[in-house]
Parts: sequence; structure tokens; C-alpha cells
Amino acid sequence: MKHKIRMNTLKAISYITLILCSSIFCTQIDHSENSSNDGRVYEYYELDDFPVFNGDNSLINVELYKSLKYIDGGSYVDGKVIVSFIVNEIGILGDIRIEKSLCAECDINAIAAVKNLENWTSGKKNKTNVESKLYIPVNFKIM
Repeated sequence: MKHKIRMNTLKAISYITLILCSSIFCTQIDHSENSSNDGRVYEYYELDDFPVFNGDNSLINVELYKSLKYIDGGSYVDGKVIVSFIVNEIGILGDIRIEKSLCAECDINAIAAVKNLENWTSGKKNKTNVESKLYIPVNFKIM
């Protein structure tokens, strides 16, 4: 009986597909505390150098996938959670928020995964480190 339960669990897990998009977009927001740029958060097209995750933005998918947890809600989930965050002048994440919600469990899972994205190099404007707001869409498809 244990073998049958274990096989059913493995089958259920094998049907989980997590599609992660590493498309990142920047936007300007009003974030005035603790900034050497008068509180300005730059849009991506204003930056000379875009913020980089751990030396290579293509690693975002790998790290997000490792951090996401299996959602056992017993129901079909298909959609996208958009998570925003600030990369400050020294490369530390902050102000992590849900911009587009899917369900509470997916939202919590996506925020936890983004919190694990450490080791950023901040964006630069005129050879000066600046703050940027990034968006990461995290797609969930659980059958």
C-alpha cells in the first residue's frame, strides 16, 4: 500500500509544471528613504547598466525553480503572479510586493522564491549605483 501511495504522489508531482519567466522590467516609483539619488528609482531605459543577478540574469529561472514549493491545493492552478522588488544601490533586495495575484498560496510561494534571489549587482546611471524596481512574472501551471 505504501508503494502505491508513493507512486501516486510521484505521478502527482510529475504533472506539476512551473514555467518561470525571467523577463524583468524596471519602472520608476516614489521611494525616497535612504537613497543617494534623492529617492529616485530608475526605469530600465534610463540606466547605463541594468541590475544583474548573481553575475548572470539567466540564472534567475534556476534559482526561482529551486525555491518554489509544490502547491497541494487539490485544484487546477494556471496563471501568473507578478512580483516586484527594489534592487538598491548596494544590490540588496527590498520592498517585495505582489503586483498581480493568482491565489494566496501561489503569492506566498512566489514572494518566498524571490526573497531567495540574493547577490545582485545594482543598476548604474552615470557610473553611479542607483535603485531600480524590477518585476518578475512567475507562471504556475499545476494540473
